[in-house]
Amino acid sequence: MAVTVGLCLAAAAFINSAVFGPILMFIGFFMLRLFGQGSMTLVPNTLVPQWFSKYRGRAISFMTLGVLISAAALPPLNLFLIETGGWRFAWQVWGILLLVVFVPLAFIFIRNKPEDVGLLADNEGKGKSAAEKSEAAVLAEEKKRVASFTVKEAMKTKSFWFVLFCAAVPSLVNTGITFHLFSILGEKGISRTYIAFLLSLMPVSAFLFTLISGFIVERVQTRLLFSSLFLLKTMIVIWLILTESLIGITLYVILWGVFDGATKLCNNVIWPNYFGLTHLGQLRSLATTSVVVGSALGPLPFGYAFDFFGSYTEILLATAMLTLLAMVLAFAAKPPLKKPHYSL
Repeated sequence: MAVTVGLCLAAAAFINSAVFGPILMFIGFFMLRLFGQGSMTLVPNTLVPQWFSKYRGRAISFMTLGVLISAAALPPLNLFLIETGGWRFAWQVWGILLLVVFVPLAFIFIRNKPEDVGLLADNEGKGKSAAEKSEAAVLAEEKKRVASFTVKEAMKTKSFWFVLFCAAVPSLVNTGITFHLFSILGEKGISRTYIAFLLSLMPVSAFLFTLISGFIVERVQTRLLFSSLFLLKTMIVIWLILTESLIGITLYVILWGVFDGATKLCNNVIWPNYFGLTHLGQLRSLATTSVVVGSALGPLPFGYAFDFFGSYTEILLATAMLTLLAMVLAFAAKPPLKKPHYSL
């Protein structure tokens, strides 16, 4: 899948480099969303949990750092490529890099799960003989199968719907606020230059706390951390409504980064921890769909509310109520118990 998605994403880059009208642009951007934000996100989120159990939190936190590093590094790199050879050249560079760097590395080094190559999660089989490793791998595979939920089984639990809701809310809220941040802070007299600085500050705090929360989630129940983060988001949204100072706005953005980084980690950890690994790809595809839908719908209510009320106060209060509801549902989302299957 990593190789296939890499090839398709490279094709999307080349299509965008050749855009000459709205139809081709639609196709190009559709492919970017499908194979970039969608599939390219889903593959590692399904792959990494297979290889780690006890250290899953920190492994996913290291994986998530790649997202944050690229968010900080790629905009100036893209600007350099565009200024050097134009935007078509920039797309072609990324298409070539995907073909000659990513795809070969994915083909050579990625393996679906440790049991496929006679290993165990967290390298638990270290020091054992080949026969012992093989036997342990078979037992581990059976244990995974028995403990895993199918999509139908997961959908019959309350925790599935609670977690799915909690996956969509951060995307909806963060995208809505991000799209309207210049307008929201402009009403408070904050300059556009300082707002741009704040947007670059947010990934820094997200970077730091993502790394820390990977270790926290190995010691604290994921639902408790998830719930605490939604409480934090509720408080800082209300703080955004009330504060007028530069220091207050800066504190909001830093805490926003904490929320953004840690919720991404919780969302990546909670699915394999709650529903197992055998059907994780299907389950995560539903979660990814809810995230993409949330990001698509997020900005709309902010725009309509501003047109209707003449300010953002009302929609921000509604946002605080939404994150408060997510806090309650995250706390209530206890790990589901799988009903045993009996055969005659």
